[in-house]
Amino acid sequence: MSFAPPSWLQLLLAALVLVGAVWFARGFRERMHETFAGRRPVLGRQWIVATQPQPLLLSLHEGPEGVRFQVRAALGKPPRARDITLISLRSDGLGQRFDLVDRGTYLESKALVPKPHAFTVRLWRRPDPQGYDVEIEDIDGQHHLDGTAS
Repeated sequence: MSFAPPSWLQLLLAALVLVGAVWFARGFRERMHETFAGRRPVLGRQWIVATQPQPLLLSLHEGPEGVRFQVRAALGKPPRARDITLISLRSDGLGQRFDLVDRGTYLESKALVPKPHAFTVRLWRRPDPQGYDVEIEDIDGQHHLDGTAS
């Protein structure tokens, strides 16, 4: 003798399965957007900063609120946010320090990068005492690089 649940119970279980599938798909889509939305640098540029013990990738990323810095490890896990110091130095003598927050696979500046996006970025990575400069020139919407150690 086999047991067959009543039809109302079968419909209820089918509805629960559908609701669960929709909920899972929606959450998966949001996680994928969060994961990959931060991977589109402005104009596709990433600058290699030859820090020790391993190089870092610096980029400007445009999100819904504006442009932010992102720092990634060239290989492996990103460094701790407290080990990176990032300062923009503008031609008019003004500078701004950018605190970073850990986003899992990369670090991101808490503050937006103000326009114009033409400045020198100085990056320090503990324990390396040397600072590294990256020239970002915004000429007709094109970002150019000249990275040197200071």
